[in-house]
Amino acid sequence: VVLLEKEIVILEGVDLREVAAGDYEIFCAPLKYDGAGGDGAPARTFLRELR
Repeated sequence: VVLLEKEIVILEGVDLREVAAGDYEIFCAPLKYDGAGGDGAPARTFLRELR
């Protein structure tokens, strides 16, 4: 709850091992999900390199 109040989200299961070191913005767009219960949902996640 504290994280949500501060607009901090938890992102799990993202494999960044092949991403080169650097500065990035991360975008996480939720996908429509009609699953029953729970507090998570699938999302499309992508990075944009900052220059």
